[in-house]
Parts: sequence; C-alpha cells; structure tokens
Amino acid sequence: MAKKSSIEKNKRREKLAKKFAPKRARLKTIANDESLSMEERFMARLKLSEQSPRRRQERHQGFANAVHFLPGCGHEKGVRP
Repeated sequence: MAKKSSIEKNKRREKLAKKFAPKRARLKTIANDESLSMEERFMARLKLSEQSPRRRQERHQGFANAVHFLPGCGHEKGVRP
C-alpha cells in the first residue's frame, strides 16, 4: 500500500497536468507546424521544455552538482576534492 504523501503528490501532479494541458497542446501544434518560421517553432519548443516540472528539478540538481566540476578548477576528470 502506498504512503498517503505519495498518493497526494500524484494527485497534485495530475491536477497540474490537467491545468497546463491546453497550453502544452497549443505549444506542440506551434512547434510541429511547418508553415511557421523556424524561430517561432524553436521558441515554442523552448517554452514547452521550460514548463516541465521534471526539467526544472533536473536543472536545479545539475547546477548543484556542476559547481564541483567547473572548468579550470582541476576537477575536469570527475575527481572531487
């Protein structure tokens, strides 16, 4: 049996997905519309990727991990101090 917190988290995710579904559908149609310019389609794809909660979480975690691997600090080979 699942924990109540994870059940509630899934309910929140479903609610958010339902809330943003029309906006995502509109951006997807713009991104796949060959009659529009390449810049317009590219901007639609960027907006589509920015609104993903998973993407925001990965971006945040990636920044926290990337601080240890800045170029020129001697850790390019993946060796942490």
